[in-house]
Amino acid sequence: MKQSVKKTFILPILLLANSVWAAENTLTEEQSHMVAADKVLTLQMIMKRMSETCLAETGEFISTWNSRNSTTVKNANMLVEQFYQRIKEKRGTDKANQFKMEMNDHYEKTASGIAQGVKSSPKDKKLGTCQRFHTDINAGAWDIKNKYPNYYKMLSKY
Repeated sequence: MKQSVKKTFILPILLLANSVWAAENTLTEEQSHMVAADKVLTLQMIMKRMSETCLAETGEFISTWNSRNSTTVKNANMLVEQFYQRIKEKRGTDKANQFKMEMNDHYEKTASGIAQGVKSSPKDKKLGTCQRFHTDINAGAWDIKNKYPNYYKMLSKY
């Protein structure tokens, strides 16, 4: 599961935003922060879809994750919104809306793909996966501060 998650995080945000960065010759720091925001928002959607997928096996756990990660998620959303506004100013509403739509589609496809892999597993394997996931969430193993400390630090600035 981890390998497929890693591959899907970084590329879409860089491809979608590249034309704005290229036009402005923007600093690498902004790119790093946008990658962090993308990872956090994708992770939030993964937590939501996995919570829905595992509801019958383990009960709901998205509220636990959200409560511990809400500030970082809020900051990631704020950063993406600021970038959306820059695209809107420089490229127009259509391009900005396309950016937002493609980002949301990226979050959903990534999370749904992971959840679908669990859903389609044999019942005992699904149960084991859901139980491990639930245990890890409760233990804080998937908290942004613990799992991605660099992204947590970057997004704490907002």
